[in-house]
Amino acid sequence: MDRVVVIVDTSAWVEYLRATGSPTHLALRSRVQEGKSIATPAPVVSELLSGSPSELEAANLLQLLTRFEILIPDSLRDYQGAARIYRVCRRAGFKIRSTVDCLVAAAALENRRPLLALNHDFTVIAQHTELELAIPPDPGEPKKPPRRWSGE
Repeated sequence: MDRVVVIVDTSAWVEYLRATGSPTHLALRSRVQEGKSIATPAPVVSELLSGSPSELEAANLLQLLTRFEILIPDSLRDYQGAARIYRVCRRAGFKIRSTVDCLVAAAALENRRPLLALNHDFTVIAQHTELELAIPPDPGEPKKPPRRWSGE
């Protein structure tokens, strides 16, 4: 069994569930099929279950997710880390669209584990923190911050 635990974001699980064929989908499918170490933050579990169209699908999804480690934020420090990530990115000229993404990134940073995601916000977070992405972003992605909002 692969001992490198990869933290999996909502976006990666959605790629897996939709069987998109993307590198993110294929990486997660391989880890699931081979029983490799995966950890999913509890807020990701909540997001995924919220999107389930039926109770049966939610139950089946929960059964899949709980085959692997669930990371439960257990202290104020986890939330402070998420807020710090948000502020760092905002000061650099980027607005992270979801504080849940910041909480997921904080879990990866706190546990010193790579994050598997297909979400541009994590690319931004990785550029401004020590966050390690399991699949590096396409080098062709723009690195320039958007125009600043006039109220900043």
